[in-house]
Amino acid sequence: MPVIVVYNHLDRCAAVALSAADDLCTDIANTMHQAAQAAAPVRTGALRRGINVQAGNPAEVTASSVAGGASREYAEYNEFGTRYMNPQPFMMPGFVAGLASVPIHGRTYGQKIESAA
Repeated sequence: MPVIVVYNHLDRCAAVALSAADDLCTDIANTMHQAAQAAAPVRTGALRRGINVQAGNPAEVTASSVAGGASREYAEYNEFGTRYMNPQPFMMPGFVAGLASVPIHGRTYGQKIESAA
Protein backbone atom coordinates (compact mmCIF):
# COMPACT_ATOMS: atom_id res chain seq x y z
CA MET A 1 0.00 0.00 0.00
CA PRO A 2 1.46 3.40 -0.95
CA VAL A 3 2.22 5.89 1.81
CA ILE A 4 0.64 9.29 1.34
CA VAL A 5 2.37 12.18 3.04
CA VAL A 6 0.23 15.22 3.69
CA TYR A 7 1.94 18.44 4.66
CA ASN A 8 0.09 20.63 7.09
CA HIS A 9 0.58 24.25 6.06
CA LEU A 10 -2.24 25.48 8.25
CA ASP A 11 0.06 26.95 10.91
CA ARG A 12 2.08 28.83 8.30
CA CYS A 13 -1.06 30.08 6.53
CA ALA A 14 -2.55 31.27 9.82
CA ALA A 15 0.66 33.12 10.69
CA VAL A 16 0.74 34.78 7.26
CA ALA A 17 -2.94 35.73 7.54
CA LEU A 18 -2.44 37.31 10.98
CA SER A 19 0.63 39.16 9.79
CA ALA A 20 -1.23 40.38 6.70
CA ALA A 21 -4.17 41.54 8.84
CA ASP A 22 -1.81 43.52 11.09
CA ASP A 23 -0.11 45.05 8.07
CA LEU A 24 -3.50 45.86 6.52
CA CYS A 25 -4.66 47.66 9.68
CA THR A 26 -1.40 49.60 9.85
CA ASP A 27 -1.62 50.66 6.20
CA ILE A 28 -5.23 51.80 6.61
CA ALA A 29 -4.29 53.69 9.80
CA ASN A 30 -1.44 55.41 7.95
CA THR A 31 -3.84 56.42 5.17
CA MET A 32 -6.25 57.83 7.77
CA HIS A 33 -3.39 59.65 9.49
CA GLN A 34 -2.19 61.33 6.30
CA ALA A 35 -5.70 62.37 5.28
CA ALA A 36 -6.53 63.72 8.76
CA GLN A 37 -3.31 65.73 8.86
CA ALA A 38 -4.01 67.12 5.41
CA ALA A 39 -7.55 68.16 6.42
CA ALA A 40 -6.65 69.59 9.86
CA PRO A 41 -7.10 73.33 10.19
CA VAL A 42 -3.77 75.02 10.85
CA ARG A 43 -3.23 78.09 12.94
CA THR A 44 -0.20 77.15 15.01
CA GLY A 45 0.25 73.59 13.69
CA ALA A 46 -0.20 72.03 17.15
CA LEU A 47 -3.40 70.25 16.15
CA ARG A 48 -1.82 68.78 13.02
CA ARG A 49 1.22 67.64 14.99
CA GLY A 50 -1.12 66.07 17.56
CA ILE A 51 -2.59 63.63 15.01
CA ASN A 52 -0.66 60.40 15.46
CA VAL A 53 -0.68 56.74 14.52
CA GLN A 54 -0.21 54.55 17.57
CA ALA A 55 1.30 51.20 16.76
CA GLY A 56 -0.54 48.25 18.13
CA ASN A 57 -2.93 45.54 17.18
CA PRO A 58 -4.84 47.13 15.59
CA ALA A 59 -3.10 50.43 14.89
CA GLU A 60 -4.97 53.52 16.07
CA VAL A 61 -5.17 57.06 14.72
CA THR A 62 -5.69 59.67 17.42
CA ALA A 63 -5.86 63.44 17.73
CA SER A 64 -4.29 64.03 21.09
CA SER A 65 -5.60 66.67 23.44
CA VAL A 66 -2.09 67.28 24.78
CA ALA A 67 0.65 68.42 22.44
CA GLY A 68 4.00 69.82 23.50
CA GLY A 69 3.08 69.70 27.18
CA ALA A 70 0.34 72.36 26.87
CA SER A 71 -3.32 71.39 26.82
CA ARG A 72 -4.94 71.47 23.36
CA GLU A 73 -8.60 70.96 24.11
CA TYR A 74 -9.90 72.41 20.87
CA ALA A 75 -9.60 69.33 18.65
CA GLU A 76 -13.22 68.34 19.25
CA TYR A 77 -14.38 71.94 18.75
CA ASN A 78 -12.73 71.98 15.32
CA GLU A 79 -14.18 68.59 14.42
CA PHE A 80 -17.76 69.20 15.54
CA GLY A 81 -18.02 72.98 15.87
CA THR A 82 -19.66 75.02 18.60
CA ARG A 83 -22.61 77.32 18.63
CA TYR A 84 -20.20 80.12 17.69
CA MET A 85 -18.00 78.23 15.22
CA ASN A 86 -18.81 76.05 12.22
CA PRO A 87 -17.31 72.54 12.25
CA GLN A 88 -14.00 72.02 10.49
CA PRO A 89 -13.86 68.23 10.39
CA PHE A 90 -10.50 66.59 9.92
CA MET A 91 -10.78 63.17 11.58
CA MET A 92 -13.92 62.14 9.69
CA PRO A 93 -12.34 62.86 6.28
CA GLY A 94 -9.36 60.78 7.43
CA PHE A 95 -11.71 57.97 8.41
CA VAL A 96 -13.46 58.14 5.04
CA ALA A 97 -10.11 58.06 3.21
CA GLY A 98 -9.11 55.00 5.24
CA LEU A 99 -12.35 53.23 4.37
CA ALA A 100 -11.87 54.08 0.70
CA SER A 101 -8.41 52.48 0.79
CA VAL A 102 -9.65 49.15 2.20
CA PRO A 103 -10.34 47.49 -1.19
CA ILE A 104 -6.95 48.55 -2.55
CA HIS A 105 -4.95 47.41 0.48
CA GLY A 106 -7.19 44.38 0.98
CA ARG A 107 -6.46 43.12 -2.53
CA THR A 108 -2.71 43.39 -1.89
CA TYR A 109 -2.82 41.48 1.37
CA GLY A 110 -5.32 38.96 -0.02
CA GLN A 111 -2.76 38.08 -2.68
CA LYS A 112 -0.10 37.74 0.03
CA ILE A 113 -2.27 35.24 1.90
CA GLU A 114 -3.13 33.30 -1.27
CA SER A 115 0.53 32.98 -2.21
CA ALA A 116 1.27 31.40 1.18
CA ALA A 117 -1.45 28.78 0.81
